[in-house]
Amino acid sequence: MNKSMHPAPTGVGESIRRANTEGRCAFIPYITVGAPTLEVSLAVIQCLEELGADVIELGVPFSDPVADGPTIQRSSERALAEGVTLRRVLEEFSRRPEPRGGARLLFSYFNPILQYGIAALPAALRDAGIGAVLISDLIPEEAAQWLAVARENAIECSFLAAITSDPERLKRVAAASSAFIYCISTTGVTGARETVDGAALRTVRSLRGMSDLPVAVGFGIRSTIDVRRLATVADAVVVGSALIDAIGDTDNPGVACGRATAFALPLLEACRR
Repeated sequence: MNKSMHPAPTGVGESIRRANTEGRCAFIPYITVGAPTLEVSLAVIQCLEELGADVIELGVPFSDPVADGPTIQRSSERALAEGVTLRRVLEEFSRRPEPRGGARLLFSYFNPILQYGIAALPAALRDAGIGAVLISDLIPEEAAQWLAVARENAIECSFLAAITSDPERLKRVAAASSAFIYCISTTGVTGARETVDGAALRTVRSLRGMSDLPVAVGFGIRSTIDVRRLATVADAVVVGSALIDAIGDTDNPGVACGRATAFALPLLEACRR
């Protein structure tokens, strides 16, 4: 298998652990690449990287985002209308330097990766400065082919752990993951909610006894109150829908960056333990 000549990207797990050693819960903002426009999304991602986000979760737009709520569904529709595909995402980030001190995580459904070609993906990820992949609709039991390619090419993987999962299921998710374990904070799809389900805190504590990997919590995180509560137990927090809502539909990159910064700064502060 051909290997890219680019240096290995910063590991997502490494970036999360670095934040933890600095006394912080790592901050992972999610952005759908291409929404509300490609130019705006790329500008916002750069602003978040410069702001000090530990990991940027790069959302690949997909026509049937079954795990996502209305906000991310709409952002996917906007991005698809902009002509953004997995190939376009990888090409755009191959031209952008890797963030200093941070890392990039690709968030995708499995179909775009199958269409791109599993064997071709590792070199493109390296070129794009992306060190880890989370495939939202791929479960460990069906991931053997992907995991073999990822391990051969030193690509970190993450899988989703639900608050309704039994201990055996959590163990399988932990064993298949290599970057971090993504704990879904609630039942249902993505989207900002009023409160974080206390079951998420219990699930994080359970995962602690099963793996040395960092544990991140996402889905429904919207406020500094949520982040402060989670920072006491989680290694990282993922914020997506609330951030996208805060940015809105502007096609002005400067306005979008200002809104993203105003929203993200208090959350970054709340990550401090």
